[in-house]
Amino acid sequence: MDAVTTESGTTNIPVQAMTPPGVAAEAPAAAAAPAPAADGAAGAPVEASTEPTNTSFKFQHKVFDVAGAVFKMDRVAHTVALHIQLGGVAASIDMNQIRKTFSIAPDSEDGKMLSMVEKGLKFVREIRPGDSIPNELLDGTASWQIEPKHYERARSKVLLQLVRWMTDGNSAIDPNADVMKLIESPEVKSKINDAFGAAARQLGVQEMDKEMITGMISHLSNELAYIEALRDKVAGYLIIRRKLKDLQQVYRTDRRVAETLERVVALIGVPFNKLREQFQLVDAQTAEVMSSLRQLTATVGFLRGVRDELREFVLVWGDMDTAWMEIRAQRCGPSEAIVTRTYRFVATHYSMTQRWAMNVS
Repeated sequence: MDAVTTESGTTNIPVQAMTPPGVAAEAPAAAAAPAPAADGAAGAPVEASTEPTNTSFKFQHKVFDVAGAVFKMDRVAHTVALHIQLGGVAASIDMNQIRKTFSIAPDSEDGKMLSMVEKGLKFVREIRPGDSIPNELLDGTASWQIEPKHYERARSKVLLQLVRWMTDGNSAIDPNADVMKLIESPEVKSKINDAFGAAARQLGVQEMDKEMITGMISHLSNELAYIEALRDKVAGYLIIRRKLKDLQQVYRTDRRVAETLERVVALIGVPFNKLREQFQLVDAQTAEVMSSLRQLTATVGFLRGVRDELREFVLVWGDMDTAWMEIRAQRCGPSEAIVTRTYRFVATHYSMTQRWAMNVS
């Protein structure tokens, strides 16, 4: 992405798009900037977990040295097991069995590592002995990468909000607006530098402290970039509902397939609606950019909480979006096969009793 720079007034604050850690890009990563505390004081770091003393899953018992050993989570039962090969036969041992069989006390080093594995599998698909502990458990950052376009979009949105705040007193923008196009307009570009200066004065930061303001913008943009990446991924899942309804019209005279389609549409209603609500909540909570910057620590904590919930949904749904990608509204074997597969999947993960309970509450 080309640098966005301005040269108006006496303060020339560089606002080029920096690529932070976690973004898969060729450009070097930007240094982490200190974030202000919730009350607006600068320099307070985002609170990180102090639980793990190691940065990798190091075990002492020999059972964890078995070649091919891997921990996986059953995302229906929410249980974790160690999967190994014994004499060419695949076997799995749940966590309680491991602790009991090999006399691993909860407060022992291996016991603590097993607890860390259970927490870590909320963020990754599998864990092998020796793997790095997910960043989410170490410092709160994400352990998965995003594309540069997601950071660029998030940063452009923040910069556009800053300009809107300075010129209109209201930084809210249309969630469907093409921010990448708007940020390139000469009118917006010419005001970005002034917006940085105005933000510095509002936050009580010295206007010449370029690194502080730039770092705060980069920090907020980086956290929002993960939401943008998840927004793109989840969009692929949400399309499934529209395709299901299209197939309902095609199969309305086929009772067997029509009933299956009806069940699937009903079962995905609650989780899909929750997804939309989570993105709407993020957009609402970050609509006022100055509030987000003034309470950056709290804003980052909120965004990371939503990020981790959405990421867990993606781990459950996996490649289901890809499986539906080529499906068209027509009667054919592939359509019926994917409908059957989807029904089995959602029936396993979302029961009708859960659906009605959530609707009532």
